[in-house]
Amino acid sequence: MQHLLAIIGILTRASETKEKTQIASEDELRRLTILEAASNLENQTYTDKNGDNATIPAGFAVSQVKGENTVDDGLVIIDSYGNEYVWIEVPKTTEVYQTTGLDIIDFTESDYEKIETDLHSYTSIYRNNTNRTDTYNTVETTGLTEDEYNLLKQKMLKSIYQNCGFWIGRYETGISKPRKDNAEVITDKIMSQKNLYPLTWITCSEAQKLASNVKYGNYTSSLMFGIQWDLTLKYLEIKCSNQEELVEDSSSWGNYINSEFKLNRGKYTRRLQSIDALWYDYTESFEHYVLETIKQSNSLDDGYAIKLTTGAADVNCKNNIYDLAGNVRELTLENSTSTYNVSRGGSYELLGSQFTARNRNNDLSGAAVGMRISLF
Repeated sequence: MQHLLAIIGILTRASETKEKTQIASEDELRRLTILEAASNLENQTYTDKNGDNATIPAGFAVSQVKGENTVDDGLVIIDSYGNEYVWIEVPKTTEVYQTTGLDIIDFTESDYEKIETDLHSYTSIYRNNTNRTDTYNTVETTGLTEDEYNLLKQKMLKSIYQNCGFWIGRYETGISKPRKDNAEVITDKIMSQKNLYPLTWITCSEAQKLASNVKYGNYTSSLMFGIQWDLTLKYLEIKCSNQEELVEDSSSWGNYINSEFKLNRGKYTRRLQSIDALWYDYTESFEHYVLETIKQSNSLDDGYAIKLTTGAADVNCKNNIYDLAGNVRELTLENSTSTYNVSRGGSYELLGSQFTARNRNNDLSGAAVGMRISLF
């Protein structure tokens, strides 16, 4: 028996050593990618090993980490500061653009309407017969004038049509220290990196202002429009998912109250704590919330809910995109026909079967409401 236990111990230590070596190797490859990004001064066309193309913005380089350099697996780019984005492919085919066609040149108002209509048809299951659309709300809600909103939307649609996709943050937008309420001024730079505190307690207008200040050459940075969220889900459906886990129950790949999974890094905080919530290392067990790095599940007791730092659990990643389902709901520029704009997905305090990745919410601000940046 003692001999068997000794063997088990040796195998466990060997496995842990292998994992640490792999992490160290990946970190070195990311550092090399960051150095390469600093020298890339122009947009570049990238072709992966499968022949799929994407335009890489100036100031970025394609990740050198295995499994992060193809469109099928989730093409990851990294900038010179370590921010990471993933390519969302939207094929330019007659299947997608059934009424628009494939040869628009002038981009008239009618053309933009056709593009949007076709993209709605292409992603209809993720719209789920909603009456919410990417139409202007108010300057108070969006932080944009009506002309600014409409021009931004047209630029987004044109870019998707011409470039066959767009980029989104690999992670929920994060900051280096947790925000305690919506009155606290944000002084930290917002980032798309792992192991950060999700930027919450944020309104749509504030989020859009922060997103638009993320500058990458001639690329526009913005909150995602509703159609971009739907296209992201369609991309995941085609590349790696079944519709059921996107539209019926996202518990298996999101941080929900009823999810159970292994934490791989980062920190967590309990939902029921005060506004000065304590954050615990992922290895630190605390009552029934986390035991030996396993997030516990209970669909009835909301005391089991925990919020995670960005990218804390590998199981909550699809095609290299982290936390699109669960953890925090994400604001968009889609109009809810009220004083709110639409947020998407669910959060750590909700059920994954009721608040799936497809879900639309009316949100103003809160501890469970965050954002994600898109580039086009």
